[in-house]
Amino acid sequence: MRAPRALALSLLLLAGSLLAPSPIAAATSTNFSQRYEIVATLDVAAGRLDAVETLTVTNRSSLTLDHLNLSVVPRALGYLSMPEPITVDGAEVDATWTTGINLQVALPDLPPRASAILRIPFTLQIGRSPDAFTARTSAENGVLSFGQWFPIVSTEHDVYGLGDPQLSFTAEVIRLELTTTTSLGRNAVACPGLREAPGSSGRSWTCESREGRDFSFVVNPRFRLTERTVGDIDLRVYTETVAGDATAGLAAEALIGLSDAFGDYPCRGRLGRWVQHGVPADDPPHPGQGRRHVRRLPRGRAPVVLRPARQRPAARAVGGRGLRRLQRALVDGHRPERVRIA
Repeated sequence: MRAPRALALSLLLLAGSLLAPSPIAAATSTNFSQRYEIVATLDVAAGRLDAVETLTVTNRSSLTLDHLNLSVVPRALGYLSMPEPITVDGAEVDATWTTGINLQVALPDLPPRASAILRIPFTLQIGRSPDAFTARTSAENGVLSFGQWFPIVSTEHDVYGLGDPQLSFTAEVIRLELTTTTSLGRNAVACPGLREAPGSSGRSWTCESREGRDFSFVVNPRFRLTERTVGDIDLRVYTETVAGDATAGLAAEALIGLSDAFGDYPCRGRLGRWVQHGVPADDPPHPGQGRRHVRRLPRGRAPVVLRPARQRPAARAVGGRGLRRLQRALVDGHRPERVRIA
């Protein structure tokens, strides 16, 4: 009787193991409400930015989440250091690099509709970037460009170089409080959603963008500002070596062409593209991924910032055909290297 009893016991144990619940897989999502507040100190001469990012996320998925992914492109360029740990709701958490740019941050179990506050200290020591990255985060000729520069909620992916997509999702607010180590002229900082700036010169700027997928800015102590109004849109043109009046006129003409082609600015149509300080290539982004491409233009600098007079969100979608018209106008006129539409 021992053999049948042993067989029966073995069968019961096997059945129990089959019925036992399997370990729960790690859960994450990109379906978050996001708010970014970045307090940064910039040493222009040294090309060094010390920042603390406060990221507030609210879980809009139906899952209980235990981590999120942050894309940090400057790490691939060798610019990033993170001297302090990341905290969530005041407690230090584990953070692991799973690709060259993806930082996986552990969360305490975050059920649907719950929120968490992440504190992310980081430092960028910027140099001249290769290829298309010169139009993202780079330092050249005393000009500092910041694009795709801070940790941002994304999918787990790596960076590949020219034409590489940056995957991000609409944030409610991205706010930058920037302090420079030395006094600069008021117009030295070109950013979307300028809220506060020195009177004639100083060290503090505050910029805030709403409903945007990224936030970029440029610092050049030699910038000159030219302003125009097109309808209810305020146009700010920052130039160094090219004629501000002529460039502003061309940008205003291009904005009118964009409105004719795609409707009143900001265009939210299906053909729209999200643009930072560069002109996108002609191929469309993957739906929902906020893909950004940058095409290099000839030498010279003329960042252009479009800001609705009624303080609408600063990061906007514009159409490819209108952008080609803008590119032709600027290249034929005054040869800027970068165009910034924010």
